[in-house]
Amino acid sequence: MSDQPPVRPDGLGTRSARGVVYLFASSSAAKVISFAAQIILSYLLTDEDYGVVALALLVAAFIQVIEQSGVGDVLVHRRNFQRWAIPAFWLALGLGLGSCLLMVLVAPLAAKLFKTEQLTMVLIVLAPSSIANSLSVVPRAKLAKELRFRELASVNLANITLRMLLTVAFAALGFGPLSFILPLPITAAILAVFLWWWVRPPWSPRPEFRRWKYLLGDSTRLLAGDLAYVSHDKSDYLMLGIFGTLEQLGIYFFGFMFSIQMLQLFTVNLTQILFPALTKLNDLPAAKLPAFLKAQRILAMLGVSSCFLQAAVAEPLTHVFLNSQWIPAIVVMQVLSLGMVTRMIGASSFAFLKSQGRFHEIAIIRWTFVVLQVAALALALSLGGRILSTALIVALVSALIGPIVFYLAIRPGGAGWSQVAGVLVPPVLASGAAVGIAWLIAQIMGRLGFGYLAQLVETAVVSVLLGVLFARAIMRPVWDDLLARTWRLLPARGTS
Repeated sequence: MSDQPPVRPDGLGTRSARGVVYLFASSSAAKVISFAAQIILSYLLTDEDYGVVALALLVAAFIQVIEQSGVGDVLVHRRNFQRWAIPAFWLALGLGLGSCLLMVLVAPLAAKLFKTEQLTMVLIVLAPSSIANSLSVVPRAKLAKELRFRELASVNLANITLRMLLTVAFAALGFGPLSFILPLPITAAILAVFLWWWVRPPWSPRPEFRRWKYLLGDSTRLLAGDLAYVSHDKSDYLMLGIFGTLEQLGIYFFGFMFSIQMLQLFTVNLTQILFPALTKLNDLPAAKLPAFLKAQRILAMLGVSSCFLQAAVAEPLTHVFLNSQWIPAIVVMQVLSLGMVTRMIGASSFAFLKSQGRFHEIAIIRWTFVVLQVAALALALSLGGRILSTALIVALVSALIGPIVFYLAIRPGGAGWSQVAGVLVPPVLASGAAVGIAWLIAQIMGRLGFGYLAQLVETAVVSVLLGVLFARAIMRPVWDDLLARTWRLLPARGTS
């Protein structure tokens, strides 16, 4: 029996839409803060520093899969939160402690493997963040379960703001690659304390070990999928770290971090909303697929255009704002941004699969893409390819992920490739045309002697104006739906 009544689709839709607004607003603010910090850091740190950070995050990501082994997702998916919160807390804490210890033990081995002595200290400093992160699992799950997206948005914004401020401060003090690492355990600890004080989830000193096996059953299936996700997401760092130099890895890492900004802005936020929201619709299966398809159409209309625009402004933006040492990263930014165009709908499709409990299928899909990407990278890099080859392969695989996972997610509901095309083709045509025209104008301006700042402004303004016109012409129903939803969310029209 569920401890909560079924959620009416209209009420859930309104709360989810508000969640999108809250998380998008906070993430937009966070991206502005992060970009400002990135500009400053581009002058304070070197490509070698970024290379060390990339290697540290690579090693940590595989270990922290244990720490983040799906306990929070399983807790959201469970109907009775109160019953499972306490064993979930102790299980998450145990996994966090194990992750911390493992990272300390692996640190010297990783330093020898990548021939980078700094890596030992960096990983040891990073290790305690696993414990702090595990303490936040239950209160975060409680916020998601209750669809308290405004609170999640506030927490995310505060966390990223503090982390960026500390990163810049440590870089200015000369901490090098540790500038990125030191803020992680500090902010994670502060966040954990604050969440427990604010959310007040249930707690008991009794670990309730007998319930762990039930949590571990689902979380183990999620763990396989998460491990595959990390293997896919970090395989480019791993292969370039083995075949290339630390400086090459640093340049690629810098470009990669730029290219995923729009992907994170839209899909990470939407996934935080879709998983708990769609889980609540498990009692209303007829409403679930239409709700998901509607969300995908809006996501594609906004996200695809943003990725195209990101690729178009990469060159002028780098020349205007960043240190000249990062000019070689421009091609990485452009290629990967284009690869993210269709991957945009992949993360939300995985959220749909999660909400249905299709954890085994998630693992199979992700491992398939891991094998594909690693094999392609190994072949290209062994033949002498480096930064550009890595970016092209990652972009190609990323472009395949979105539509394929989308199709697999909706197939059991009777939908198929026609729905995938209906979601993706219109925004690709509209945005591609709008941004393409703006980019061509910028190229002409460059030949006429206009500077990069003028090209940047023109590309952004013309892309947005033409994008709105083309979206209204090609995707009028989706555009009208977005406007109607936005209008209903205005303070004068609804409650907060």
